[in-house]
Amino acid sequence: MLEKLYFWKSGGGGMSTLSRILVIFLIAMLLLCAGGGTYWYYYIKLPADESLAQQQQAADALKADIASVRRWYEEALEGADINAGIHIIDELYRAEMPLRVLRLRIKGKTYSCTLKACQLTLEFEPGAIVTQPEINFSGKRYQPSFPIQKGKNSTGKTTELIYTNMVIKGGNNSLLSAYKKSKPLDLYACDEIISYIKTYNSMLSAGAGKSVGGEIVYKTLPASSITEKAKRLSGQVKSYDMLSADWTMELKGNENNKVTEIDAQMALYKQAYREAFLIRKIETLKNGIKVSGGLVCKA
Repeated sequence: MLEKLYFWKSGGGGMSTLSRILVIFLIAMLLLCAGGGTYWYYYIKLPADESLAQQQQAADALKADIASVRRWYEEALEGADINAGIHIIDELYRAEMPLRVLRLRIKGKTYSCTLKACQLTLEFEPGAIVTQPEINFSGKRYQPSFPIQKGKNSTGKTTELIYTNMVIKGGNNSLLSAYKKSKPLDLYACDEIISYIKTYNSMLSAGAGKSVGGEIVYKTLPASSITEKAKRLSGQVKSYDMLSADWTMELKGNENNKVTEIDAQMALYKQAYREAFLIRKIETLKNGIKVSGGLVCKA
């Protein structure tokens, strides 16, 4: 009986020792797995993820830089050329003529044209009988609207007609078309352009053009905000060494010497270096006309 009891104790002790060995083995394996997982995460996966993220950030930055260079060129080259500007002014003049033939007693007019469309406002003499005549602009007919008057002094009567959203056709230029096709840009040297503008303005100040003005004004010298970026992206984008600036031309008259559309057309027509001047807006001033846009040239 005692032997059996001793045997049972020895057998039970042996099982307990084996269990402990198994437990220790499992714990060791778990620790090894945990350690291996930690090593894999911190020394393999995490560096790989960081490297991939850096590569993605570099690719995104490169893509953004390329897009910004292209956007700068497209914005700098945006505008109608001088011939197109002359044509827009001619369309405005022609649109008004049938109304004058009808003797509708037009007192004055204002207009503002961007690259997309024009708005024309005609003011009639007090007491004039005004219908809603159509006008033709660039081959399309437009109906006017009466402005809505508000306030205590509003009588419900108006002497104005407004023609809105008169679409402009052919407001592009050859330089922008060439850029979009990755073709060479035929740009004048900036030194030549600046020298020409100074000479032209001096001649106006000393000559007959002084009565209506027409000087070409630029606030800053031609410059570029993407020069260094374009150099860094050599091979990724095509660099033209182009600079740009904003310019304006104002023709001003008075009650006895009013500026007409023909004056504006002549001021544009006689310009040298036409391809350098891009027109983005044509608008009336008090007793005058203003033309503004972008100037492009080669550094």
